[in-house]
Amino acid sequence: MGYTVLLVLLLAFLPGTILLRCSSSFRQASAVLSTEERLFWSVAISLTFSSVTALILAACGKYDINYLAYINGAFTIALTLASRGRLVLQKATRPTRTVLAPLLLIGLSLGTFFYVPPAEYIIGGRDPGVYVNAGVQISQRDSLIIEDSVVRTVPREYRHLFFPPMTNPRERGYDSVRFMGFFILDPSIGNVVGQFPHLYPVWIAIAYDVYGLTGVRYVLGLWAVFGVLAIYFVGAQLLGRTAAFAGAGLLALHVAQVWYARYPNAEIIMQALIFTGLLAYARGLSSQSRLFAII
Repeated sequence: MGYTVLLVLLLAFLPGTILLRCSSSFRQASAVLSTEERLFWSVAISLTFSSVTALILAACGKYDINYLAYINGAFTIALTLASRGRLVLQKATRPTRTVLAPLLLIGLSLGTFFYVPPAEYIIGGRDPGVYVNAGVQISQRDSLIIEDSVVRTVPREYRHLFFPPMTNPRERGYDSVRFMGFFILDPSIGNVVGQFPHLYPVWIAIAYDVYGLTGVRYVLGLWAVFGVLAIYFVGAQLLGRTAAFAGAGLLALHVAQVWYARYPNAEIIMQALIFTGLLAYARGLSSQSRLFAII
């Protein structure tokens, strides 16, 4: 249990928290934020850093949850040393009743997204099953590209019946009806790769390493909660807290958000990241801070 808590802190909280405090200009930009938005940015930056690091490791065939934790830990320590231990925010805003709005949104989202357990979609071929299988394969094989023994054992003289070469000369790989959802790169050694974007599968791999198949099913719902919060903070910046709370609250109850928070897909993660990027852009324009320009 202690190791799991440490992993969660390293992957989803500590890197962003230290980055917000690692220089005097960053500390000034962070100090004027509300308490709840500072916590949001700590998580947002940490998740983004973990995403990029995990994708690079998987693309290089070196993915491992421990490597990811080591890199995040080293990054956090390096930022701490670079700041010479000056991590205290001077004159930082104190918590006010505005912190209640995100807390209510989190509770509402958790209640609607996880009222019953998320979908157990492990059948390959269809999109949700491809995402789940690709993510677990990344965890088990440490790479985006995996070796499929079934592909490798098809006799050479019969391969054209199951996966003929692509007809478009600009496309690499083989057409496949039998192996839906994965591109066959080299049938002689069985190299295949998932045909969809790999960010969501990487987080499936992380969740699988942290909490097994239960983590695989719940990780998307947690990203959906984060997406609701991202929309709230963007709305608060552009339209005010009342309108933002109304919009984010209605979204947490909307059938589309509830459905896709429980059904394996990549759009929910993109929702969270896109609205976080919009918030960084809005903050960068209003504050002229290097912190938000970098984010």
